[in-house]
Amino acid sequence: MNVHWDNEFVPMAQKGQRIDTLLKSEDGQHYAVVDAKYYGAQSPNTAPGWSDLVKQFFYVNAVEEVAGSTVKVTNHFIFPGSKSKLKAAYVAHRNKSISSENDCLSNYPPIHCHYRFCRKVLISGYCTNLQA
Repeated sequence: MNVHWDNEFVPMAQKGQRIDTLLKSEDGQHYAVVDAKYYGAQSPNTAPGWSDLVKQFFYVNAVEEVAGSTVKVTNHFIFPGSKSKLKAAYVAHRNKSISSENDCLSNYPPIHCHYRFCRKVLISGYCTNLQA
């Protein structure tokens, strides 16, 4: 990223825009932006905050910019646990009654929420790779 400073473009520090995990399908037509959280998100009050949502939307835009507009990019949070409390995070107008996904803003696709015991997933993936 660059900033326009005193009539010239100056590179910013390169510590920003680090996607936690980016998965790509074998055919290269689908990408998944994944952010693993280390808290349970068992209710709307403990769900990821606005800054987490904005970061995910920014990452999707960045992937689409680099990979092209013909690819599908989906957004995901992974939380520790086995019971799915939150299904997805959506953006909608304030003070508007929401009864379905259609009531949300279409420019901000949902961030799908998944619950997994991370240790089991990591160990299983590692052991599977050893056997391959």
